[in-house]
Amino acid sequence: MANKFSSWFEGKKCFPLALPLDVTLYKEGKPNVVQPDLLVICDQENIKEDDTYMGTPTLVVEILSEKTRSRDLIKKLDLYMQSGVEEYWIVNPFAEEITVYWFKEREIENSTTFKKGERAASFVFPGLGIDVNAVFG
Repeated sequence: MANKFSSWFEGKKCFPLALPLDVTLYKEGKPNVVQPDLLVICDQENIKEDDTYMGTPTLVVEILSEKTRSRDLIKKLDLYMQSGVEEYWIVNPFAEEITVYWFKEREIENSTTFKKGERAASFVFPGLGIDVNAVFG
């Protein structure tokens, strides 16, 4: 998935990062440090030398696991929405689907769940998409 994102963003202002990177997001004025599986940032000047990122990613991708499922579906969804992230992709290997949330003014503006045979598509970056079959084989 990271390779597909990298190819699509090549030569564009924004770019994806798939390496472990601490991201500090603020919800109700309180800092929360997370390490998303993949993020797209448009403000690279906010990456610090100690591999922390002090900006707000435009798009965040989390891949569910047994251990992180409820945190990713509930707590992180709320954190990302409240902190100003514009789009959140949840990759669910248990159901073999990808849900894309579009946040606007710290509310869910729209969401769509894509299943095998479909192409998950971005609300924020028109043209960015990935075949669900390619993600789950």
